[in-house]
Amino acid sequence: MQQLMKPAEYAQKMGIARQAVYAKIKKGLLNSKSVDGKLYIVLEKSNNKKESPKTTDIYDLLEAKDETISVLKSTIDDLKESNEQITTTLRGEIDLLKEAFAEMRNLYDRRLQSNTKTPATLDVKALKKSTAEWVEMGEFLKSMGIKKSNRKEIKKRIKKALKKDNRHIRSKKGVLYIDRNGNFDQYFA
Repeated sequence: MQQLMKPAEYAQKMGIARQAVYAKIKKGLLNSKSVDGKLYIVLEKSNNKKESPKTTDIYDLLEAKDETISVLKSTIDDLKESNEQITTTLRGEIDLLKEAFAEMRNLYDRRLQSNTKTPATLDVKALKKSTAEWVEMGEFLKSMGIKKSNRKEIKKRIKKALKKDNRHIRSKKGVLYIDRNGNFDQYFA
């Protein structure tokens, strides 16, 4: 005699997760049947009198618990792998940002040593008293010899890194300005 039961009901009866029930179906450990587009577990009523129903239920319960543990372990492994991928990606982004700042500093230092012409500076009344020398970001990157194809990405990274600390970067009418005399060492620590 067959009895049909919804997977959620079966999981609740056995005290296991629904994912474990679906995993058992997929592995062929549980018989299932589709009725009107809905999935049901097919339970066989046993006429075997040698084994008591309580013993069968205990074995089924233990088997179901083992399956749940197996499913959860594989989920943990997947999450660990995803976490490692995210960490690797973020480390790569940080390394690229460090390289961009190091390249900017090296180019700037070489430029100072060669005493070449500097780009036009920004005249901001509030900044006149400070030692800052504000130049437009694009001009600064250009004067440092950074390729045009790399400037957009570098600008994006600089904006992101300095979002909370605007001592060395300013925005006026949508144009970014950077302090030529800024100390960027704190971003490489």
